[in-house]
Amino acid sequence: MKKGILAAAIVLLLIISYLLVRKPISANLNTQGLAAFDSAAYPRAEELFRRALRWKYHSAEIATNLVKSQLAQDSLKRAANTLEKLLKLAPNSAETQALQGQLLVMNKEYQQALPLLTGALSQDSLLAYAYFYRGIAYANLDSLEQAASDYLKAQQLNSTNRKALYEGAAIYGKLENFDAAIASYNKILALEPSNATAYYERGNFKLRILDYSGADSDFTTALQLRPNLYEAHYALGKSYAFQEKYPDAIQHFEASLSGKYKIPESHYNIGLASLKLNQLKQANQHLKLCTSIIPNNLYLGKAYFMLGVVEMMQNNNPSSIPYFTQAISCDSLYTEAYFNRGIANGMLEHYADAIADMNRCLALGKKTSEVYFALGVYKISQTHYTEGCEALSIAAQMGDQKALAMQKQYCR
Repeated sequence: MKKGILAAAIVLLLIISYLLVRKPISANLNTQGLAAFDSAAYPRAEELFRRALRWKYHSAEIATNLVKSQLAQDSLKRAANTLEKLLKLAPNSAETQALQGQLLVMNKEYQQALPLLTGALSQDSLLAYAYFYRGIAYANLDSLEQAASDYLKAQQLNSTNRKALYEGAAIYGKLENFDAAIASYNKILALEPSNATAYYERGNFKLRILDYSGADSDFTTALQLRPNLYEAHYALGKSYAFQEKYPDAIQHFEASLSGKYKIPESHYNIGLASLKLNQLKQANQHLKLCTSIIPNNLYLGKAYFMLGVVEMMQNNNPSSIPYFTQAISCDSLYTEAYFNRGIANGMLEHYADAIADMNRCLALGKKTSEVYFALGVYKISQTHYTEGCEALSIAAQMGDQKALAMQKQYCR
């Protein structure tokens, strides 16, 4: 009898000891897990939270932390399994709903995620990550204003949430709120002062607001941090071209070519800058490279057009016409190509072709005094005086002094 009582007492003592020890062990493991999570050691955090949950199986707090560590590793299946347990422990908590919403967003189920994230925020308006993932859902549903608002709240609640800063900047860019995008990158660079890509991106937004000196400074800093960031060379070339600093622009477009970045675009821009410097041979060389290196590139029509212009500048009107025709074959609505081909045909006294090109310009909406004047001249050259004088009259009404002079000479 005494032995039975003693055994029972020992068992009771062991149970009490276990219960007394279990709580501090689980709390300690949870604390270690949070520290690992904060230092982005997510696999380690997951391991510690799992161990903590074994000691305290019914802890909603530890289960919540475990889900967060799994989602941070994009381990969506493991997170879904843990969420099932969490839903039993705390089905109505704000964090449970928020994590359900986050999982749905990560699975690209944006519409289903919105009510869960909104419900979580109605319970706890300080859940920064719920704003962040609701922002992603809104952005993917093209509700950009709501997305921008949520990213801003996520940033305000967690100023070191770099993902929210990056996503916010992207949304501001789509909304063409470039000042807000720049402000986001200011915060990013305060956290990541050696981030070359961030300088490059901020420079692009400065370029959009015509802050050339600010853009140039950012692109230059990006290249100092990462010399092989060829997109920064290309962007710097564009900035210098906008400022009519053509030799500097050419230098950076050539640097982008050395990295095989935007090959047809760089050749086109070098050709354009060379043309501005009256370096016709170099312009011709790069524009031809733009048309030949990568077939069907987006700059093909523009390159053919500029090749036609180069020929006209050298008084090679017969050679210019095939280039303008090529440009039109790339873009049947290319009014400038029709106009310049018409001028070249007129110079060659191919008046019927010239008139057809000017009429095409008018049909496409290019109703300028230059078009009406040219049309009038070519009509009169074919002795179609009535039609020619009508076109000259329109050009004169638009302020074209040459048309007015021709009216006096040929029209009654």
